Amino acid sequence: MDLPRPTPHCINGVKLAKRCTSTKVTDDGARILSKANSIRNLSFWGCSITDDCIDAIAELASLCSLDLQFTQVSDMGLARLKQLKDLRVLSITGSQVTDEGLAHLKEMDRLTHLQLAETGITDEGLAHIPAMRSIVRLNLAKTAITDACLKHLAMVRGLQEVDLSGTNVTSEGYASLQAQLPRLTLKGRPGDLLAAKSS
Repeated sequence: MDLPRPTPHCINGVKLAKRCTSTKVTDDGARILSKANSIRNLSFWGCSITDDCIDAIAELASLCSLDLQFTQVSDMGLARLKQLKDLRVLSITGSQVTDEGLAHLKEMDRLTHLQLAETGITDEGLAHIPAMRSIVRLNLAKTAITDACLKHLAMVRGLQEVDLSGTNVTSEGYASLQAQLPRLTLKGRPGDLLAAKSS
């Protein structure tokens, strides 16, 4: 397929308007984006990008929302994102991120939405969550977490929604967290968890 010619609003086939999305972007294409400093919302969902292009993304100082779901970005890439001080939404579902990567995110104190579903995080990694005091929505679906991590979540008093679908959190853990954060909306009630594991 022929790509559009570069214009002020399009570079290598990637639209540079309010939202930037293309499933065909690779590391080489992502590096070009470092010149588009006005981008606020950027999605690489399902793209073939790796940590090699993160330095370029980290130069986008105006970025508020970044979607790296189902990419090859790992803990090393997250370490380079720390300079995005205005980032509010980070989606890394299905990426190569583990507990080590979460240690880097604790410095991003403006994050409000964090998607960690289907990653390699465990209870140990969630010890970094309380440092992210602005977090209001957290997706932990289909991870290896257990009741042991809930003490960390309970410390984030501003949490509004947590998705525990397909995890190892028990009915007792669910009830305990709900009691400590009564206004919290929990997705993936105990009965749903069992259904998710068997599907």
